[in-house]
Amino acid sequence: MPDQEHIALFTDHRCVLREIFTSGQNEDLLTALQGGLSHITVDATGSALTDLLQGVELAWIKADIVRGAHRAALSEISLDGKITLGEAQRLILSLDASAPVDCIRSLAQHIIDHPAQPLVVQLSAHSRQIEYISLLRALRMQLSHHSDATLECHLSLTGNDLGALSIAATCEMLAAVLGGADYVVIDHGDAAMNPAHYHTLRQTYHLLMEESKLKSVTDPGCGSYQIETMTTKLLSQI
Repeated sequence: MPDQEHIALFTDHRCVLREIFTSGQNEDLLTALQGGLSHITVDATGSALTDLLQGVELAWIKADIVRGAHRAALSEISLDGKITLGEAQRLILSLDASAPVDCIRSLAQHIIDHPAQPLVVQLSAHSRQIEYISLLRALRMQLSHHSDATLECHLSLTGNDLGALSIAATCEMLAAVLGGADYVVIDHGDAAMNPAHYHTLRQTYHLLMEESKLKSVTDPGCGSYQIETMTTKLLSQI
C-alpha cells in the first residue's frame, strides 16, 4: 500500500517574538529593546504613550498600538502625543485554545463575514502540546482563505517560580513555533510576574529559534498520524 502524500502547510518560520507594554513600563521596554527585541505592542494613550515610548526609536522597530478591539502600526509620535499610524487597522479576534472546536468555528465564521478585513488572531496558551499544534495547524489552514491575517500565541505567564515558568514557557513556545504561529507574545501586563524573569523568557525564545534551529524545520506536524488526524477532525467540525 503506497504511503499517503502529505503537503506541508508552511516551508519556513515567520514566528517572531512580540512583547506587550502598558503605561509606566518605559524602563522595561528600553531593557527589552537593548536585549534585541524588535517587535512591540503598546497599550497606552495620550501623555502616557509619550512617556512609555520616551527614548524609543520607532524607525528601528516594528511597533503597534492597541485601541479597543483594533490594532494598527505605530510609525511616529510627536512630543505633544500626536500619533501617526501606518497600515490599516486590524481587528483583534481573541480565541480560547481550551475550546478548539469553538476556535475553528469562530474563525471560519469571521472569514465568511469579513474576508478582506485585516485580522489579528490571538490564541491563548494550551498545556497539551499535541492538541495545541493541531489546533494551530487547523487555524493556519483556515487563514489560507484570508487575504491579510496573522496568528499570535500568547504565553500563560503566572507565578514567580522561575523554574516552573521557564518550563511552561518553553513548551508553549515550542508548540507555537512548530504549529506555525506568526508571533509568540509575552504580555508585561501581568502584575504578578517578576520583571527580572522576562529576560529569561526572551532568551529562551532566542535559544529555541537560533540555537535549536526550530525556524529551519518544515511543518513538523505534516505526516504525523496523530497531529494530521486531530487537525482534520477539527476542520471537519466547522
